[in-house]
Formats: sequence, structure tokens, C-alpha cells
Amino acid sequence: MISHDTDQYTFNRIGGASDRKLLRRMLVFARPHVAALLTSVGLLMGGLALRLAGPWIIRTAIDGPIATASATRGTPAFDLDALTAEITRLGAIFLGVAAGISLLAVLREWLMNRTGQSIVLSIRDAIFHHTLRLPVTWFDSHHVGWTVTRTTSDVDALSELFTTGVATIAYDILTIIVVLGVLTWLSPTLAVAALLVLPLMIYVSFRFRLKARLAYRETRRSLSMLNGFLQERLTGLDVVRIFRRQQASEQRFAQLNGRYWADNMATVKHFSLFFPMVDVLSWSLRVGTLILGAWLISNERLSLGTFVMYWMLLDHVFEPIRELAERYNVLQAAMAAGERIFGIFDAAEEVGPVPVEQCVAAAEREAAAEDAGLAPGTQKPSPRPESAASQLPLVQFEGVTFAYAKGPDVLKDVSFSIMPGQRVAVVGHTGAGKTTLASLLCRFHETANGTVRFDGRDVLHIPHAELRRRIAVVQQDVFLFSDTIAANVRMGDPSLSDERMAQVSGAVNADRFIDKLPEGYATPLLERGANLSSGQRQLIAFARALASEPELLILDEATSSVDSETEAWIESATATLLEGRTSLVIAHRLSTVVNADQILVMHKGQLREVGTHDELLAQRGLYHRLFKLHLAAAAP
Repeated sequence: MISHDTDQYTFNRIGGASDRKLLRRMLVFARPHVAALLTSVGLLMGGLALRLAGPWIIRTAIDGPIATASATRGTPAFDLDALTAEITRLGAIFLGVAAGISLLAVLREWLMNRTGQSIVLSIRDAIFHHTLRLPVTWFDSHHVGWTVTRTTSDVDALSELFTTGVATIAYDILTIIVVLGVLTWLSPTLAVAALLVLPLMIYVSFRFRLKARLAYRETRRSLSMLNGFLQERLTGLDVVRIFRRQQASEQRFAQLNGRYWADNMATVKHFSLFFPMVDVLSWSLRVGTLILGAWLISNERLSLGTFVMYWMLLDHVFEPIRELAERYNVLQAAMAAGERIFGIFDAAEEVGPVPVEQCVAAAEREAAAEDAGLAPGTQKPSPRPESAASQLPLVQFEGVTFAYAKGPDVLKDVSFSIMPGQRVAVVGHTGAGKTTLASLLCRFHETANGTVRFDGRDVLHIPHAELRRRIAVVQQDVFLFSDTIAANVRMGDPSLSDERMAQVSGAVNADRFIDKLPEGYATPLLERGANLSSGQRQLIAFARALASEPELLILDEATSSVDSETEAWIESATATLLEGRTSLVIAHRLSTVVNADQILVMHKGQLREVGTHDELLAQRGLYHRLFKLHLAAAAP
């Protein structure tokens, strides 16, 4: 299926109300850390006060003892000891101010970085929490690499915003306002020059803001495409090698990598133009200030100490403006990343739309439960009453029609039922709709055309977690996680005891190879269980399903070939797994089909025949032909 990898912000107009809305949404993550952020701002304000005190001390020294020494030198009024004492006192105060600035900077950096990393921690937890609850249809239209980029590099971009961006932007803006006020108080005439240049700097900054956002957006998009391609090729590396597609893959990677490089260079170009323009404007103002200041001093309208203080404070105007430009760098990267991240958060979960605040809170609750040694969501469902078990079908399809996205119908008016304890096999050609039956039953996909019932209830009215606790699925392509064998067996029930784990493993013959491993159940598995054979992976999947004690077992039999001994183990394990258990089997083995209580024959999305093996053979219809062509060929 083609992936578009878009979100609702991707094509929005940059700036205005949309920017403010997006920024407010991003600040939701900072709300639990308001106290720490306000403390950081307080430390910044303290640092600002001390930075303003430094030039004031220099002014006091120049216009005070230094001016007095210059005026009285060679006269009886010249008092070297008094002048030295005053300079020493002012120097000690200056050193104290410098020490205070350094101390506040250390405290500020530690607090801001700690707060920023805490916010990023909660964002990543919230994204993963939300992603795990997105419907399967969402992943049908989004590459895995796109999603991984959102959770990694895009969240890293937000890290800079919350680590230094939010508090520092407020500090820089306040610094400019306060210092301009002080400059105006010192010399209104000189302040006019600064106020004339400031609008030009603001204009340049806003022009840069527009272009930088566009550049960052393209950079994020090209990075996600690069990550998606890399993930796909590494996952299918064996196929790439078998079909000798290394060179073609390298060429495609070079194209995507080149596009990412070009987008990065576009971003660099904007910054390489912006900063020199700011420098030109700042030095133009300095030259004008120097000329005007010299004229004012020569006309005794300005003291030398005041001019020096004014000159020093100019740095406290230009430095925040340059830093604001750097913060624009951070802010634009964060805004572009935020657009992409909210593309995930705005996708409705299986239960429906969930606000970001709830995602963050739920992720924090689950993390706290895990820290406390709890395993939320693993409780067993209540046992089914005997009376209900004997009267109602456990599974019922009533006139179900279904299509993926905007494609053709893959199921057409399908109706059947499975009674408790009944073993039902589904057979049919590839594309007949067999696996779709399982997807609808587990609510991986949903349809409004027809009704799927489980235990007498419409599955659309059963919470996803409750429904899936009562159903175990063994997929044809077994997926094992890069954890221990024990952790994979315990996936459905983390509280499973070692004794019970050994029991279910023995029941499906998995212990035959597990016990021979040096570390037994503690053996770590590689990605997707790559250090096990396909047959061994199937046996672990059987043990995992049996351990969850499901009311209904859905088994999609594997078609991969294994050695004769492992095949015997798998057939024995399948029999144990299905014995006395309500089951829906997408069958590929002759023994499974023959021993089924009922067989459903699917053809082009329609349920064409229903009956036992002997009944269907006697009809000499579709099943008879299918059996002769395919199933009988698999007989030993």
C-alpha cells in the first residue's frame, strides 16, 4: 500500500494563528514543569540584573575616582590612598558580581537541561503509548521509518526548545526591552540611533523565520524518507542480496541522501545570510554611536563614564538579538518537528480521538505502575458461565462485507458461527479473505457492513483490551522480540510462573530445544528471533498462545518448510493447542483440515461451502477441487 506520510499541519500556512496554536500545543508538555521553568526564568532575571550592574560599576569608577584623579592630579586635592581604596572597593564589587553571574549560570544550566530532558522523556513515553494504540489501518498508510523519525530525531529537536528555548527566548526579549529602557534613560539622543536600526533587525528576523521554517520542514521530510528506506532495506536485506539489488539500492539511497543533504544546505544558506546581515546592522549602529557619542562628549552633554556604560550595554542589545536568531533556529526546528509529532498525536486511537494531555498522563501512570512492579492490563477475564457456553455461539459473522481503504470488497456478505469447543478450519486460494476474518474478529479492522459477534456481543461494543485478552492469535509469520525466550512466552501474562511456563512449553514440544540451550529460557533472542529456526519460532509462538489460556484460538498455519523431525513436533503441538479449544484455523496442513469439526471454503471473498471434510468431498464442489489440487499434494 502506498504511504503518504502526511499530517494535518504539513500544508498549513506558516505564521499567524496556526503558529500560535501549534506553539500552545507544544507547551502542553511543559505544564507539569512550570515551577522549574519559572525558577529558570528567575535565575535568568537575576543574571540580567547582575549583568547590568557590571557596566554601572565601570561608569561609577570612570566618572567617580578616575575622573577625580584626572581633575586633581598635581594639586593638593589629589589623594592617592582614597582613590586607590575606592577603586579597590569597586573592583571587589565587580568581582563579586562576576562570581554571582557564574554561579547563577551554573544553576540555570543544570535546572534548564534537567527540565528539558524530563519533558522530552514524557514526550517520548506519550508518543510510544499513543502509537501502540493506533489502529492497524494507520500503519497501512505510514512507513515505519516515518514513525521512528518522529519518535527520535523530531523529539530531539523539541529537546532543544525545552532545554534552552522557552526560558531563553523570554529572557532575551525582556533583556532587549530593559536595556533599551536603560539606554534611553542614559542618553535619549543616542537611544534614537538604536531605535532606528531595531526595526530593520526585526524585519530581517521575520524574513528569516519564514524561509527557515520552510527549509526545516523539507529537511524533516527528506530525513523521514531516508530513514524509511534504510529500515526497509535492512529488514529485507536477504531479499536484496538474492535478487542482486545492492547496486540499485545504493543508487536509491544516494538519491535520498543527496536530497537530505540539499535540504540541509538550503537551511545553512539561510543562516549564512542572516547572521552577516545582523552583524552589518550592529556594526553600523556602533559606528553611528561612536560618532554621535564623541560629539556629545565634546559638547559636555554626555560624560565619558556614561558613554562607556552605553557602549557596553549595546552588547546586551545585539547579543540577545543574535541569540534570538539562534533561538529562531531552535524554534523553527521545533515547530517543524512539532508539526510532524502532532501528526501522530492527532491520529485517533482505536478507542477514538484522545487529547495529548491524556496521552502524557496515561504514559506517566503506566511508567509509575511498571516502577512499582505492577503489570496493568494483564488481568484475566471473568469465566464464561456454563449456561451461556452451551447456548450461544462464541463467534458469529452476520452478513459481513469489508474492503480495505478504497479498494474492492475482500469479504462479501459472509455469515457463519462457531460454537464453544468447536474447531473450524478456513480454506481457500490466496486472496480469498481468510486472514481478513481474523482481523475483523480481533478488531484490527472494523466494518459497518454486517455484524461480527463474540460471545453474543457485537465486537464493536467490546473494549479492544477485553476482546484481545480472550483471544490468542498465532500468525503465519511468527514475530519474536529481541528479549529472552521467557519474556516472549510471557507476553500475554507477565505473571506466568516458571513452572507454568515450563508446562506449556512442554505441552507444545518447545522444551525439546529450549532445554538444550546453555541459558535455557533466559536465552536472549536476536531481532525477530533470528537465532532460532522457523520451526523453533513457531513452537515458541504456540507456547505463548497456550500460556494466555484464551477462550478462542486463531491459528494461521505456517507454510514454510521444516525438517521432518520439527514438522512432527509442530503437528503434535498443533494438536495439543487445538484440543478441546474453540479455534479458527486458516489451514494449510491436511491433518488440520480433515480433523476439523467444520470447514469454511472461501472463494473471492465469498463463503461458498460449509461442512465437514467428508460432506464437502461428497458434494464434489469447490472444496473437492481444492483438496485434489492442493491439500492432497501435502499428504505424506
